[in-house]
Amino acid sequence: MEAKRLIFPEKMKVEVEEFELPDVPGEDEVLIENIYGLISAGTELAFYTQSHIGFSVPDFGYAKYPAHPGYTAVGHVAKVGKKASLLTAGDLVHSSSQHSSFAVCKAHAVLKVPEGVPIERVPFVGMGNIAMTALRMGKPQMGETAAVFGMGIVGNLAAQLLKRAGAYPVVAIDVVQPRLEVARVCGVDICLNPSGVDIKEEAKKITEGRGFDIVVEATGNPEVASPALKLVGQLGRLILLGSPRGKAELDIYFDIHRKGVSVIGAHTRLISILDPEGPTKNKKLLFKFLSDGSLKVDNLITHKIPARDAAIAYEGLINKKEEYLGVLLDLKEW
Repeated sequence: MEAKRLIFPEKMKVEVEEFELPDVPGEDEVLIENIYGLISAGTELAFYTQSHIGFSVPDFGYAKYPAHPGYTAVGHVAKVGKKASLLTAGDLVHSSSQHSSFAVCKAHAVLKVPEGVPIERVPFVGMGNIAMTALRMGKPQMGETAAVFGMGIVGNLAAQLLKRAGAYPVVAIDVVQPRLEVARVCGVDICLNPSGVDIKEEAKKITEGRGFDIVVEATGNPEVASPALKLVGQLGRLILLGSPRGKAELDIYFDIHRKGVSVIGAHTRLISILDPEGPTKNKKLLFKFLSDGSLKVDNLITHKIPARDAAIAYEGLINKKEEYLGVLLDLKEW
Protein backbone atom coordinates (compact mmCIF):
# COMPACT_ATOMS: atom_id res chain seq x y z
CA MET A 1 0.00 0.00 0.00
CA GLU A 2 1.06 3.60 -0.54
CA ALA A 3 1.64 5.92 2.43
CA LYS A 4 3.13 9.35 3.07
CA ARG A 5 5.72 10.57 5.54
CA LEU A 6 7.93 13.55 6.24
CA ILE A 7 11.55 13.58 5.18
CA PHE A 8 14.50 15.91 5.77
CA PRO A 9 16.41 15.52 2.48
CA GLU A 10 18.97 18.12 3.52
CA LYS A 11 19.60 20.89 6.03
CA MET A 12 16.63 23.25 6.66
CA LYS A 13 14.33 21.41 4.28
CA VAL A 14 11.30 19.21 4.94
CA GLU A 15 9.21 17.48 2.28
CA VAL A 16 6.41 14.96 1.95
CA GLU A 17 7.59 11.61 0.63
CA GLU A 18 5.50 8.74 -0.70
CA PHE A 19 6.60 5.25 0.30
CA GLU A 20 5.34 1.69 0.18
CA LEU A 21 4.12 -0.43 3.06
CA PRO A 22 3.03 -4.07 2.96
CA ASP A 23 -0.72 -4.56 2.59
CA VAL A 24 -0.61 -7.16 5.35
CA PRO A 25 1.60 -6.74 8.46
CA GLY A 26 3.91 -9.51 9.60
CA GLU A 27 2.77 -12.07 12.14
CA ASP A 28 4.03 -10.05 15.10
CA GLU A 29 3.24 -6.62 13.63
CA VAL A 30 0.34 -4.20 13.33
CA LEU A 31 -0.56 -1.66 10.68
CA ILE A 32 -1.48 1.68 12.22
CA GLU A 33 -3.32 4.60 10.65
CA ASN A 34 -1.83 7.60 12.40
CA ILE A 35 -3.79 10.59 13.64
CA TYR A 36 -1.34 12.93 15.40
CA GLY A 37 2.42 13.06 15.83
CA LEU A 38 4.06 15.35 18.37
CA ILE A 39 7.14 17.21 17.20
CA SER A 40 10.17 16.65 19.42
CA ALA A 41 11.66 20.11 19.20
CA GLY A 42 15.05 19.03 20.54
CA THR A 43 15.82 16.03 18.36
CA GLU A 44 13.87 17.01 15.27
CA LEU A 45 15.14 20.58 15.16
CA ALA A 46 18.69 19.28 15.65
CA PHE A 47 18.22 17.14 12.53
CA TYR A 48 16.40 19.89 10.64
CA THR A 49 19.20 22.40 11.34
CA GLN A 50 22.03 19.81 11.10
CA SER A 51 23.14 20.72 14.63
CA HIS A 52 22.81 17.21 16.05
CA ILE A 53 26.07 15.71 17.22
CA GLY A 54 27.48 13.19 14.75
CA PHE A 55 26.72 14.63 11.32
CA SER A 56 30.47 15.12 10.77
CA VAL A 57 31.35 11.66 12.09
CA PRO A 58 31.37 9.18 9.17
CA ASP A 59 30.78 6.02 11.21
CA PHE A 60 27.95 7.53 13.32
CA GLY A 61 25.08 6.38 11.16
CA TYR A 62 22.30 7.92 13.25
CA ALA A 63 22.87 11.55 12.24
CA LYS A 64 22.70 11.74 8.48
CA TYR A 65 20.46 12.75 5.58
CA PRO A 66 17.96 11.82 4.39
CA ALA A 67 16.24 11.61 7.77
CA HIS A 68 12.65 10.77 8.67
CA PRO A 69 11.50 12.73 11.75
CA GLY A 70 9.07 11.73 14.44
CA TYR A 71 8.93 9.13 17.20
CA THR A 72 5.74 9.59 19.21
CA ALA A 73 2.29 9.25 17.64
CA VAL A 74 -1.29 8.20 18.24
CA GLY A 75 -3.43 6.29 15.78
CA HIS A 76 -5.86 3.44 15.21
CA VAL A 77 -4.87 -0.14 14.49
CA ALA A 78 -5.92 -0.91 10.91
CA LYS A 79 -4.69 -4.50 10.56
CA VAL A 80 -3.26 -7.04 12.97
CA GLY A 81 -0.71 -9.79 12.39
CA LYS A 82 -1.62 -13.38 13.28
CA LYS A 83 0.44 -13.43 16.48
CA ALA A 84 -0.39 -9.88 17.66
CA SER A 85 -3.16 -11.20 19.88
CA LEU A 86 -3.21 -8.34 22.39
CA LEU A 87 -4.42 -5.80 19.82
CA THR A 88 -7.43 -5.66 17.54
CA ALA A 89 -8.41 -3.52 14.57
CA GLY A 90 -9.82 -0.21 15.75
CA ASP A 91 -7.77 0.01 18.94
CA LEU A 92 -6.42 3.47 19.75
CA VAL A 93 -2.68 3.09 20.32
CA HIS A 94 0.53 4.94 21.03
CA SER A 95 3.57 4.08 18.93
CA SER A 96 7.06 5.33 18.17
CA SER A 97 6.03 5.95 14.58
CA GLN A 98 7.62 8.53 12.34
CA HIS A 99 5.46 11.39 11.10
CA SER A 100 3.63 9.24 8.55
CA SER A 101 0.08 8.54 7.42
CA PHE A 102 0.47 4.80 8.13
CA ALA A 103 3.08 2.78 9.98
CA VAL A 104 3.92 -0.88 10.50
CA CYS A 105 5.16 -1.50 14.04
CA LYS A 106 6.11 -4.49 16.16
CA ALA A 107 3.07 -5.30 18.27
CA HIS A 108 5.10 -5.51 21.51
CA ALA A 109 6.26 -1.91 21.00
CA VAL A 110 2.71 -0.56 20.66
CA LEU A 111 0.59 0.34 23.67
CA LYS A 112 -3.18 0.39 23.70
CA VAL A 113 -4.47 3.68 25.06
CA PRO A 114 -6.54 3.25 28.23
CA GLU A 115 -10.01 4.73 28.28
CA GLY A 116 -10.09 8.23 29.67
CA VAL A 117 -6.95 9.55 28.00
CA PRO A 118 -7.89 12.32 25.52
CA ILE A 119 -6.42 11.60 22.09
CA GLU A 120 -4.39 14.84 21.94
CA ARG A 121 -2.57 13.88 25.14
CA VAL A 122 -1.42 10.47 23.94
CA PRO A 123 1.72 11.55 21.99
CA PHE A 124 3.03 13.22 25.15
CA VAL A 125 3.68 9.73 26.51
CA GLY A 126 6.76 9.53 24.29
CA MET A 127 8.10 12.86 25.52
CA GLY A 128 7.17 12.00 29.10
CA ASN A 129 9.23 8.82 28.83
CA ILE A 130 12.25 10.98 27.98
CA ALA A 131 11.54 13.31 30.89
CA MET A 132 11.20 10.31 33.19
CA THR A 133 14.84 9.47 32.47
CA ALA A 134 15.87 12.38 34.69
CA LEU A 135 14.09 10.72 37.61
CA ARG A 136 15.22 7.17 36.88
CA MET A 137 18.86 8.28 36.65
CA GLY A 138 18.80 11.08 39.25
CA LYS A 139 16.73 9.28 41.91
CA PRO A 140 15.15 12.34 43.59
CA GLN A 141 14.29 12.07 47.27
CA MET A 142 11.37 13.59 49.14
CA GLY A 143 12.12 17.20 50.04
CA GLU A 144 15.18 17.63 47.83
CA THR A 145 15.41 20.96 46.03
CA ALA A 146 15.42 20.87 42.23
CA ALA A 147 15.85 23.24 39.31
CA VAL A 148 15.21 22.59 35.62
CA PHE A 149 16.85 24.64 32.87
CA GLY A 150 14.61 24.79 29.80
CA MET A 151 10.82 24.78 29.74
CA GLY A 152 10.33 23.07 26.42
CA ILE A 153 8.07 20.03 26.54
CA VAL A 154 10.67 17.67 28.05
CA GLY A 155 11.86 20.20 30.63
CA ASN A 156 8.31 21.09 31.63
CA LEU A 157 7.37 17.43 32.06
CA ALA A 158 10.56 16.74 34.00
CA ALA A 159 9.73 19.58 36.39
CA GLN A 160 6.20 18.27 36.89
CA LEU A 161 7.45 14.73 37.49
CA LEU A 162 10.09 15.90 39.96
CA LYS A 163 7.41 17.69 41.92
CA ARG A 164 5.23 14.59 41.89
CA ALA A 165 8.21 12.56 43.14
CA GLY A 166 8.47 14.82 46.18
CA ALA A 167 11.11 17.37 45.23
CA TYR A 168 10.40 20.80 46.76
CA PRO A 169 10.63 23.43 45.65
CA VAL A 170 10.94 22.74 41.94
CA VAL A 171 12.26 25.76 40.05
CA ALA A 172 11.78 26.38 36.32
CA ILE A 173 14.42 28.43 34.50
CA ASP A 174 14.00 29.77 30.96
CA VAL A 175 14.63 32.95 28.99
CA VAL A 176 11.32 32.60 27.11
CA GLN A 177 8.76 34.19 29.43
CA PRO A 178 5.61 32.59 27.93
CA ARG A 179 7.10 29.15 28.58
CA LEU A 180 7.59 30.08 32.22
CA GLU A 181 3.94 31.15 32.38
CA VAL A 182 2.93 27.74 31.03
CA ALA A 183 5.15 26.07 33.63
CA ARG A 184 3.44 28.11 36.34
CA VAL A 185 0.03 26.97 35.13
CA CYS A 186 1.34 23.38 35.15
CA GLY A 187 2.12 23.73 38.85
CA VAL A 188 5.87 24.33 38.94
CA ASP A 189 6.65 26.06 42.24
CA ILE A 190 8.97 28.89 41.17
CA CYS A 191 9.69 30.30 37.70
CA LEU A 192 12.81 32.36 36.99
CA ASN A 193 13.93 34.21 33.88
CA PRO A 194 17.72 34.76 33.77
CA SER A 195 17.22 37.88 31.67
CA GLY A 196 15.41 39.54 34.56
CA VAL A 197 17.01 38.18 37.73
CA ASP A 198 20.38 36.99 39.01
CA ILE A 199 19.88 33.24 38.97
CA LYS A 200 22.76 32.51 41.33
CA GLU A 201 21.45 34.96 43.92
CA GLU A 202 17.91 33.62 43.59
CA ALA A 203 19.21 30.07 43.99
CA LYS A 204 20.98 31.05 47.22
CA LYS A 205 17.75 32.53 48.60
CA ILE A 206 15.63 29.54 47.60
CA THR A 207 18.07 26.93 48.98
CA GLU A 208 19.26 28.99 51.96
CA GLY A 209 22.74 29.12 50.47
CA ARG A 210 23.15 25.37 50.00
CA GLY A 211 22.57 25.12 46.26
CA PHE A 212 20.14 22.70 44.64
CA ASP A 213 20.24 19.00 45.31
CA ILE A 214 19.26 18.33 41.70
CA VAL A 215 19.70 20.49 38.61
CA VAL A 216 18.36 19.22 35.29
CA GLU A 217 19.75 20.62 32.05
CA ALA A 218 16.95 20.14 29.52
CA THR A 219 17.85 22.67 26.82
CA GLY A 220 20.49 20.66 24.96
CA ASN A 221 22.52 23.87 24.69
CA PRO A 222 26.07 23.04 25.87
CA GLU A 223 26.58 26.65 26.99
CA VAL A 224 23.97 26.09 29.72
CA ALA A 225 25.91 23.24 31.35
CA SER A 226 28.36 25.51 33.16
CA PRO A 227 25.83 27.91 34.76
CA ALA A 228 23.64 24.92 35.60
CA LEU A 229 26.56 23.22 37.33
CA LYS A 230 27.24 26.30 39.46
CA LEU A 231 23.77 26.04 40.99
CA VAL A 232 24.32 22.48 42.25
CA GLY A 233 25.04 22.21 45.97
CA GLN A 234 27.50 19.96 47.73
CA LEU A 235 27.01 16.26 46.91
CA GLY A 236 24.26 17.26 44.48
CA ARG A 237 23.57 16.00 40.97
CA LEU A 238 23.61 17.67 37.58
CA ILE A 239 21.42 15.65 35.22
CA LEU A 240 22.08 16.12 31.51
CA LEU A 241 18.64 15.38 30.07
CA GLY A 242 18.74 17.41 26.85
CA SER A 243 21.10 15.87 24.30
CA PRO A 244 24.00 18.38 24.10
CA ARG A 245 24.53 19.91 20.65
CA GLY A 246 28.21 20.60 21.15
CA LYS A 247 30.98 20.86 23.74
CA ALA A 248 31.15 22.76 27.01
CA GLU A 249 33.93 24.26 29.12
CA LEU A 250 33.46 23.40 32.80
CA ASP A 251 35.27 24.39 36.00
CA ILE A 252 35.98 20.83 37.08
CA TYR A 253 37.74 21.70 40.33
CA PHE A 254 35.40 24.25 41.91
CA ASP A 255 32.08 23.13 40.43
CA ILE A 256 32.50 19.32 40.48
CA HIS A 257 35.52 18.00 42.37
CA ARG A 258 35.45 20.29 45.41
CA LYS A 259 31.67 20.01 45.84
CA GLY A 260 31.45 16.28 45.22
CA VAL A 261 28.92 16.81 42.43
CA SER A 262 27.76 13.91 40.28
CA VAL A 263 27.26 14.67 36.60
CA ILE A 264 24.72 12.19 35.23
CA GLY A 265 24.00 11.49 31.60
CA ALA A 266 20.30 10.83 31.07
CA HIS A 267 19.84 9.70 27.48
CA THR A 268 16.52 7.89 27.18
CA ARG A 269 18.17 4.72 25.77
CA LEU A 270 19.52 4.10 29.28
CA ILE A 271 16.03 3.25 30.53
CA SER A 272 16.08 -0.01 28.59
CA ILE A 273 19.54 -0.82 29.94
CA LEU A 274 18.38 -0.31 33.52
CA ASP A 275 15.29 -2.41 32.88
CA PRO A 276 14.27 -3.95 29.53
CA GLU A 277 10.64 -3.33 30.50
CA GLY A 278 11.42 0.19 31.72
CA PRO A 279 10.01 2.17 28.77
CA THR A 280 6.75 0.20 28.85
CA LYS A 281 6.44 0.66 32.61
CA ASN A 282 7.11 4.38 32.26
CA LYS A 283 4.51 4.81 29.53
CA LYS A 284 1.82 2.89 31.41
CA LEU A 285 2.44 5.08 34.45
CA LEU A 286 2.32 8.20 32.29
CA PHE A 287 -1.02 7.09 30.86
CA LYS A 288 -2.40 7.09 34.40
CA PHE A 289 -1.03 10.58 35.06
CA LEU A 290 -2.48 11.85 31.77
CA SER A 291 -5.83 10.24 32.47
CA ASP A 292 -6.32 11.80 35.90
CA GLY A 293 -4.82 15.13 34.83
CA SER A 294 -2.01 15.05 37.39
CA LEU A 295 0.46 15.45 34.51
CA LYS A 296 -0.72 18.58 32.75
CA VAL A 297 -0.12 18.76 29.01
CA ASP A 298 -3.14 20.54 27.56
CA ASN A 299 -1.49 23.94 28.05
CA LEU A 300 1.62 22.71 26.26
CA ILE A 301 -0.28 22.32 22.98
CA THR A 302 0.06 25.58 21.10
CA HIS A 303 -0.59 24.41 17.52
CA LYS A 304 -2.21 21.68 15.46
CA ILE A 305 -0.79 21.84 11.95
CA PRO A 306 -1.45 19.68 8.86
CA ALA A 307 1.49 17.41 8.06
CA ARG A 308 1.76 19.02 4.61
CA ASP A 309 2.58 22.33 6.37
CA ALA A 310 5.29 20.89 8.61
CA ALA A 311 7.78 23.53 7.44
CA ILE A 312 5.64 26.16 9.19
CA ALA A 313 5.87 24.17 12.41
CA TYR A 314 9.65 23.74 12.31
CA GLU A 315 10.29 27.37 11.44
CA GLY A 316 7.92 28.48 14.20
CA LEU A 317 9.67 26.33 16.79
CA ILE A 318 13.00 27.86 15.76
CA ASN A 319 12.05 31.50 15.32
CA LYS A 320 8.89 32.05 17.39
CA LYS A 321 9.57 30.36 20.71
CA GLU A 322 7.19 32.75 22.46
CA GLU A 323 4.32 31.33 20.38
CA TYR A 324 5.32 27.75 19.51
CA LEU A 325 5.82 25.07 22.15
CA GLY A 326 3.87 21.86 21.61
CA VAL A 327 3.01 21.21 17.97
CA LEU A 328 0.79 18.30 16.97
CA LEU A 329 1.08 17.37 13.33
CA ASP A 330 -2.20 16.18 11.82
CA LEU A 331 -1.07 13.01 10.07
CA LYS A 332 -4.37 12.71 8.17
CA GLU A 333 -3.74 15.97 6.32
CA TRP A 334 -1.19 15.64 3.50
